[in-house]
Amino acid sequence: MKNFLIRSLVAVIAIPALLWIFHQSGWWLRGLVVALIGLSCLEIRAVTASRSIPYSFPIGLLLTMAVPLVVVSDLNYAWPIWAAVALVGAGAFGVSQDTPQKAALSLLIHVASALWIGFGFAALLMLREIIVGDGFKWIVFLYANLWIGDTAAYLGGSWIGGPKLASVISPNKTWAGSVAQIVASVLIGVVYVTFGWIEASATLLIVCAIAIGIIGQVGDLFESVFKRALGVKDFSSIIPGHGGVLDRFDSTLLAAPTLWAILTLWTHV
Repeated sequence: MKNFLIRSLVAVIAIPALLWIFHQSGWWLRGLVVALIGLSCLEIRAVTASRSIPYSFPIGLLLTMAVPLVVVSDLNYAWPIWAAVALVGAGAFGVSQDTPQKAALSLLIHVASALWIGFGFAALLMLREIIVGDGFKWIVFLYANLWIGDTAAYLGGSWIGGPKLASVISPNKTWAGSVAQIVASVLIGVVYVTFGWIEASATLLIVCAIAIGIIGQVGDLFESVFKRALGVKDFSSIIPGHGGVLDRFDSTLLAAPTLWAILTLWTHV
């Protein structure tokens, strides 16, 4: 009960603040993305260090930041150099390890985490700053699906129960909760279509809603795989009642790039 109250209090404070930053966009949003990437890399560093897995925070941060630099117009010519330097650094750090296994694991952790975190948060920038006029509306649509869908999954799993979705990875998730989340996403799409909150076709809105409902869950499970492999419950406790940045934004890191990809491809079909 205490944890639920803490989670609720943090959400009441954090959600309006987050939406305000998305609405303001510009350097407010870029600053948020930099902060989230930095904290995420620190979480990777702390967890890998506790398991004696070689990971360099400075190199990891450089490599991860190369991805969102692609979408920052005044730096887009510098990112290939930035990325090359970071990759060389990751390679040098890897080969400095005392076994080939550690070298390979180090390089894998640096590159995989950079792509996962970098593309995930870069997609928020792309959704907000590149989709002219409707960027903020699509961000709200994304989080309406993720937050309401997550609640629907929790309630569906708690009330209905039934077979587990992925017992080895996430023992608390059920097929009933998964279906409830997708149904909630469809209903959100229908609401948006009914009230015309975004100027888009009904088909596009429903497709995006379903995709977020499914991929959001995949993102959650994807992060759970990392935690199970590393033997930790949460990446950190920086957000009271919610765990770490990666714990709170796990669904975002795959759902945001997916939404961006659908919107981009839809306009070119």
